[in-house]
Amino acid sequence: MKVALLLTYRELRSSWRRLAFFTLCLSLGVGSIVVLRSTIESVNAFIAGESRAINSGDITIRASTRDLTVVGPVVERYEAEGRISGRSEYVELPTMLGDDAGSTSKLVQLKAVEAGYPLYGKLTLAGGAEFSPEMLAGRGVLIGSILAGQLGLTVGDVVKLGDARFTIRGLVDREPDSGIPTFSAGARAIIGKADLGDTKLLEKPVRARSVTMLLVPESEYAGTVADLKKEFDSSRITVRGYTETEQSISSTLKTAGDFLSLVGLAILALGGVGIWSVTRVYIAERWKTIAVLKCLGCRNRVAVFAYTLQMVFVGLAGAVVGVAIAGATIAAVRSLLSDGPLATIGLGLTWSAVGQGAAAGVLVALLFSMTPLLGVRDIRPNLVLRAADPRRASRWTISRFLSAVVVIAGLLTVASWQGGSLRIGGFFLGGLLVAGAASALSGSLLVWAIRSFGRIPVFSLRHAALGVNRPGNQTRAILVAIGLGVFFLVGVNGVERTIRRGLERRQSDDLPDMYLLDVQKDQIAGVRELLRSRTGSEPILVGTVRARIAEIDGVPFDPDSLADPRDRSRLGREFTVATRPELDETVEAVSSGKWWPSEPSEEPEVSVESELAQDFKLDVGRSITFDVQGKKISARISSIRTVDWQNARLGFIFVVRPGGLDSVHVVANGAVKGPEDAVERGRLARALSDRFSNVSVIDAREVIANLTGFLSKVTLAISVVGSIVLAAGLLILAGSVAMARYVREYEIAVMKTLGARTRTLLAVLVIEHAILGGIAGAVGASLGVALAWSLCTWILRLSWALEAAPAVLAVGLAILLTTAVGLASSADLLLLRPLSVLRRVD
Repeated sequence: MKVALLLTYRELRSSWRRLAFFTLCLSLGVGSIVVLRSTIESVNAFIAGESRAINSGDITIRASTRDLTVVGPVVERYEAEGRISGRSEYVELPTMLGDDAGSTSKLVQLKAVEAGYPLYGKLTLAGGAEFSPEMLAGRGVLIGSILAGQLGLTVGDVVKLGDARFTIRGLVDREPDSGIPTFSAGARAIIGKADLGDTKLLEKPVRARSVTMLLVPESEYAGTVADLKKEFDSSRITVRGYTETEQSISSTLKTAGDFLSLVGLAILALGGVGIWSVTRVYIAERWKTIAVLKCLGCRNRVAVFAYTLQMVFVGLAGAVVGVAIAGATIAAVRSLLSDGPLATIGLGLTWSAVGQGAAAGVLVALLFSMTPLLGVRDIRPNLVLRAADPRRASRWTISRFLSAVVVIAGLLTVASWQGGSLRIGGFFLGGLLVAGAASALSGSLLVWAIRSFGRIPVFSLRHAALGVNRPGNQTRAILVAIGLGVFFLVGVNGVERTIRRGLERRQSDDLPDMYLLDVQKDQIAGVRELLRSRTGSEPILVGTVRARIAEIDGVPFDPDSLADPRDRSRLGREFTVATRPELDETVEAVSSGKWWPSEPSEEPEVSVESELAQDFKLDVGRSITFDVQGKKISARISSIRTVDWQNARLGFIFVVRPGGLDSVHVVANGAVKGPEDAVERGRLARALSDRFSNVSVIDAREVIANLTGFLSKVTLAISVVGSIVLAAGLLILAGSVAMARYVREYEIAVMKTLGARTRTLLAVLVIEHAILGGIAGAVGASLGVALAWSLCTWILRLSWALEAAPAVLAVGLAILLTTAVGLASSADLLLLRPLSVLRRVD
């Protein structure tokens, strides 16, 4: 043990400069994991303390307003039994809010609250004003800060909601039941429940929901939640306790944290690639030292242990530096948010996050260095008696094979640990291996090709090409590291450009860009006439109902029976079911079965969109029973149809033959191509809300603008990740140059002695690193284009077209950065005096 420790100390002291680059790569990965995990855990701690406020109460019952006659008596009975100590109620519905001048209207989510609101937490207003129920008395209204800015409104202005006018009494910064605090509540309007009747919004069937918030003694909580769920065994009435809300949000955050931690693990893996490369070259350079030690009696296990201990120290150093980087990052973010509502979360480093990051850093360093360290066993003592380096090539022995298995299993374990599941860890490791294998294969092909370049007539080009195959040059590691960074950047850019192109095409084409909700049957003619006169376009109005799937082939359908949560959300959600006689042949085509005749039928028939039908085997001839407003309607599947969602004017998963929904209340949803001018669009929305107060208007151009802004933020965040990965690759490049410094300076000294000029040697260095950058950029860009194509085609279902400019730009960027870093790391070699190098004794 003493010999191993002394050897470790001496080797670290002599080579710490070479290992510093790779230690920094590890620290970037560790820091990323610690920051992300600490942030998620801080938010979870906030949610645990605010779960009652987020849930609006100890227990919350959500139901449609027509189901209040069912909810009310049950709640009163529980109150009489002493199981409920207090309650409050509010009604929530979408509607239009317009300014008093009649110039514009915007869709808002209206909340009509009782005097007891909120039961927990605080309603925070702009300017630090305190909320009190009296602010809503006499038709007072609170609106979101963003909405006020969009409409140019302020406190004291008058706005119209339905058939009534309200005075703005305050601007909302944060609602206690809005979840994680944000900078603004957005398109929200809050009024007193007593004034809701004046708006006459509930006189027509609209999508209004009643939320009953309950205060429950802690001793009665669990039993009351369970009993209320039994009382309201219906998909139309939901009961939720505050612990369920906490678990749901925490689960979502954990999933997000697991995926984001894989980003840090990807950066760690790059550091691991560097560790693997530097360990391999390091052992190759130390063959004489190791042979001498073995001659003096040092055993294989002692030598392997000593060099393994070095990698442990490298991993620990990377962990310490990474935690320090994470602490500085968290402190900077906390200071930036100190004056905002997010300051209440209390960001800080957590011990569990620090432990995860440090453990991951050490494990990655050990796993990637394991296989190269076994090369110590191949060095025999008699090598010290030979003048040249006669080491035999590494062979695939049983020990090497087992070590490779251990490395892959270890990486899978770490990836699964950080990703939250074995499946995610497997996908991550598989993707990393594919990207790494492609880059490594390109490196092997490059090395093979360069061996035939010995007769290139240009001196600088010939020696630059041969220099790529220089011993210890770590060509494959450099290609993997830089190629992965380019892969991130090109892939994300390709997806973003495809989405943006689709949004821009939707705005420029003659497609509807204003959508109408909740048009009643007796309003269809008036709405159609108004839209036709104000836009000059023929509006589309289609009858719809909101429904859930209750049965399939007569068997009750339970979404929880589906194993995949994504399937549960796809088939178990509430659908907008349309009814119309004709097929929209511009974007739809029947792929199976037959479309119905135009006349209505008493026997309900339904057409199902092909992707959903294929995924859940909803074939022609099967039956689906819908729960519509509490009424069961069974329909036979008569056709399966494909839908071009990108160009669809109004697209629906389920379409029922006319006559099949006559027993329930049907409302029309519509779409129209609105005016180009934003002011005219606002006036059109206001004209609709003035004549038809229950009709909601969604301006798709505004939605697209918001989506574009959100997309830009997401793209920026992922591009930052790609930039960090690329920066890690450049660090590995700098470290690789440092590792091969001895060979480089001897080579340059010989060239200078033979008459090579400084500018010729500079050209050799530039061309050599440009070759590396070009190959790495080309491989990364190709993989990035493949990623963008697969995501857009198979996941997002978007029309994809190759754009060469971003890929070419990425390759150029890789060449430029690789050349710049390579020169910065080795330019001082051009100033060496040949004699001092040639006289040096090894």
